[in-house]
Amino acid sequence: MYRFEIINKSIRPLEEKEYIDELNNYSINLSLNGAGEICNRDIEILGLGNVLIRPKLVTKFKNELKPNYHYIAIDTDNINKPNDDKQYWKELNDRIVYTFESIKNDKDLIHFIRTNARSWYEQNGTVAKNIQIISEFS
Repeated sequence: MYRFEIINKSIRPLEEKEYIDELNNYSINLSLNGAGEICNRDIEILGLGNVLIRPKLVTKFKNELKPNYHYIAIDTDNINKPNDDKQYWKELNDRIVYTFESIKNDKDLIHFIRTNARSWYEQNGTVAKNIQIISEFS
């Protein structure tokens, strides 16, 4: 039994609108680290005003993305990485499920995180705000 609905882009990539619509079908979205710690998907989820669940960020932004304020953080610091990666991924999976289960019915928390996520995006994630932030460093 699968614990998550996974869309495998190597089988069928989604068109841009279909991708955004799929994210927006749910008020809570999961994003895991890939080649880098943060990716466009994280910012897109914030921009939609959805709740982002992800491992706690180490990456720093000019305006900080605060765990459990702008997104729901999964603490991965104390997961022991044994020789067998399967145990690491099982522990991470269990923490993701536990985190989701603990927040999914908390309407106040979901509203709080969604509001803060969208606000962060409006202040940091739009093209205009990106230009403004970059120009402050020039």
